[in-house]
Amino acid sequence: MPNFLELVAKERSRQINDEGYSSISDDQYDDGSLGNAAAAYAATVPVFRYRQHSYSSNKEYLTCLFPWNPNCLKKDKHPRKKQLIISAALLMAEYDRLEREEKKQTQKVII
Repeated sequence: MPNFLELVAKERSRQINDEGYSSISDDQYDDGSLGNAAAAYAATVPVFRYRQHSYSSNKEYLTCLFPWNPNCLKKDKHPRKKQLIISAALLMAEYDRLEREEKKQTQKVII
């Protein structure tokens, strides 16, 4: 049975190969969107406080937190463990994006 990190790497590979998300598309989300999407997949508490507004339902909050079209949030169709795997894969995408951004900044300083 694969461990969590192997499952996350497999999910990230699926996002890239099957869904078409690449470093080029990920790099456009320099506003924290990938991290927010990851948080939406990881969140579980039914009542949230976000930006000084109370949300009475998980769905209402997740729709606010999720950075893209709410119809793209398919969290409810996945069991909890899969939600965490998707969340971690999105965090991996955000981390990789930040690494590329830092590398570009470093190259600018050197030049």
